[in-house]
Amino acid sequence: MALGKECDAVAVTAADHPVINHTIRDLREQGKPVVSYITDQSAPERAAYVGTDNWKLGRTAGYLMAQMTNGPGRVAVFIGNHWSADAIGWQPLGWEQWFHAQGARWERGPSSFSTNKVALLIEAALAGEGVMLGWQHMVRRFLDEGRLVVAHPAPVTAGRGNFLRCQTASLQRPAVARFVDHLLASLKA
Repeated sequence: MALGKECDAVAVTAADHPVINHTIRDLREQGKPVVSYITDQSAPERAAYVGTDNWKLGRTAGYLMAQMTNGPGRVAVFIGNHWSADAIGWQPLGWEQWFHAQGARWERGPSSFSTNKVALLIEAALAGEGVMLGWQHMVRRFLDEGRLVVAHPAPVTAGRGNFLRCQTASLQRPAVARFVDHLLASLKA
């Protein structure tokens, strides 16, 4: 947020995280556009995303696989990076965890949809396309406006904390130090 006082716009590459998305919303409310690059942010308030067209990437990969195989067959696809859920030791909360917290059993239906892109889930819920689990701070505005309603009052909590990784040399830069101080203060609030 401190950077927003000194800048006309902000460009960010960071993990898609509720604290980052909250900051993007706050900056947008101050009239400061935020552009995400390399890693897209699920905050609907971000001004733009600059990065890989993953649809085109997938089509290209499919085309290349078709050219390299000898006709129909089975293809194994391995997806992951150092930010994958298994690598950092936790899975995002989902309907299975919510039902378990309520003492009920969950069976995924054949037409269910799952994604970790909160902006996509919010847009679908706003369009009346279904029910979503949402972080309170990300949906509160839509609840306050009456655009979303609480379908069931029972919450589910993550039971885990946040982490911040920053190179020591980067902390010597005033803008980075202010940003880190802002994030840490936001987590304490």
